[in-house]
Amino acid sequence: MASSDALPPTRRFILAWLLVCGVTLSAVVIFNAAMDPYLVIGTPRIDGLNARKPAADQYQHMMKAHEVLRSHPRTVILGSSRVAIGLEATNPAWPPRYRPVYNLAMSAADPYTSYRYLQHVLARNPLELVVLCLDFEFFLTNQLSQRPPETQFIRLSVTDEGGANPAYRREQFNDTVAALLSLDALGNSVKVLAANRSVRSSNTLSGDWEFSLYQHPQDSIGFYPMWLLDDVLAVTRFHGVHEKLAPMQSVRDILELCAKRGTRVIVIINPYHADMLEVLDYAGHWETFEKWKRRVLHLAMEYSAEPNRPVDLWDMNTYSPYTTESIYEGSRGLQWFINCGHYTRSLGDRMVRQIFSPEIEIVGQRLTPQNLEAHLAEIRTAQRDYRNQHRSDVERMLTIYREFAREQ
Repeated sequence: MASSDALPPTRRFILAWLLVCGVTLSAVVIFNAAMDPYLVIGTPRIDGLNARKPAADQYQHMMKAHEVLRSHPRTVILGSSRVAIGLEATNPAWPPRYRPVYNLAMSAADPYTSYRYLQHVLARNPLELVVLCLDFEFFLTNQLSQRPPETQFIRLSVTDEGGANPAYRREQFNDTVAALLSLDALGNSVKVLAANRSVRSSNTLSGDWEFSLYQHPQDSIGFYPMWLLDDVLAVTRFHGVHEKLAPMQSVRDILELCAKRGTRVIVIINPYHADMLEVLDYAGHWETFEKWKRRVLHLAMEYSAEPNRPVDLWDMNTYSPYTTESIYEGSRGLQWFINCGHYTRSLGDRMVRQIFSPEIEIVGQRLTPQNLEAHLAEIRTAQRDYRNQHRSDVERMLTIYREFAREQ
């Protein structure tokens, strides 16, 4: 057999090049697998090395499709970014019988997205409890209420009709290859390593989302400008739109799916800061908002009428000391809200504690057919009180709304 010295120079070069490529590729795969930037591989998380995953925030649909099944949860939380940020799956207030909890909420997730990911979980994993959190603007004719294309759900284990997804294994393989071999994964693995050397980096644990994408700009340009920007964005959600009933079918589908499995459901109407409630009223949606709450309650009661179909509905969207905190009370941020649409974990903690420990201070109200109308009347009264007691905040929001409406 010829020695390597006897090989032609060109052939030696090619072999050396292939060896370098093989070693480099192997190193990349091992590094990406160790860092696991998208939480696709399931590599154990080690503090100071790979525990914090800043890139996972931007790949939630992929990451959560994989991680939720590995977590084997007994409870999942469904909803939008409000819920991914505000309700902690790791909160000790969750009763032991419902743990572990996984936060399956995602940015801009409409009720249909929640339904599709719930199908994915229940096809592989039984659940004791589903916490479904609803946002009124997803039931209006704006971009938030547009059903995502089915291509967004190609990596889920089931189709929209509930049958096995024939592309599931292929997409699992594609995600694994992307997590191990892509240049994007390599760049994000480097970010993981750097983030774990920093005291300020975002993290994703049990699906909970640290809102670093908002916090960093707020630190740069200030609390007030960022809050005012979100006030303007709130106006865009409610101005010139009308009610859309189609998303309610997705809520019904979720309740129907849970009823078939004997899974308890808690429905939460997410809290808005008073700024957003004011805009909602200025845009002429208050009556529609109340009718929507009545529809949600009617649906919850319909699925509570039979055994093994318990559905509780909690309205956290009221004028209260939590939602009426003035932006003029603190120059570096509020205790209960990050912006007018996203509540803090401090408020989310109180919401969970009230649901499971009724003796604590009231955040919202559990709705029943007997107390609904009185509850809605109390909110209208609280709205009048707020406008009398927070004139500066009310005038600010009214000015923002009028300026936006005039430019349209």
